[in-house]
Amino acid sequence: MRPPVQEDKPGDERLHTFLLDCCCNSSCYYHNQLGTMNLMNARFRFILDPLFLFSSTLYVVNKLSLFAPYWWGHRFINAYLNDVLLVPVMLPIILLFSRMLTSRNKYSPPMFREILVPLAIWSTAFEFIGPRFFQKGTSDPLDVLAYCIGGLISWAVWNRSVLLYRWQNMTCLILNTTPNSTRINPDSRS
Repeated sequence: MRPPVQEDKPGDERLHTFLLDCCCNSSCYYHNQLGTMNLMNARFRFILDPLFLFSSTLYVVNKLSLFAPYWWGHRFINAYLNDVLLVPVMLPIILLFSRMLTSRNKYSPPMFREILVPLAIWSTAFEFIGPRFFQKGTSDPLDVLAYCIGGLISWAVWNRSVLLYRWQNMTCLILNTTPNSTRINPDSRS
């Protein structure tokens, strides 16, 4: 265990010691004690996922508020919020159907490509095919940007444990240290 940070150290050395104590010693130790596989294989709950439930509720509230156009008062909320919510609302439903049809054999959070493919299909269908061939809606490149932002945020939320684990190990690597957990041999447990 490291001694507490002393006040007589220069600022950079205090910061380095703080980062070592916070990021490497406690966090990496915690993750490695749990086991990487247990942490990174959290079950995806499809339509019971908290992000899906929150996004669906927000989508319905925003849709109902469109009858009173200036209820929310901000153009982003009126024009683009539902576009941002497209991925977190629709993807869990698609993945649940995919799971029921056994084309998706796992309960892990969606991978980036599982978000990217529907995102490309929706962008093409809603912003190119629909407006040009069926005269339904208008083509807006900012809608595609909103779909991408929603997809990226959703992916980060669904895969936060993996991202956090990688970030903490990268921090340990940058600071040129090893986590405390490497001192414990997992094979020597009784």
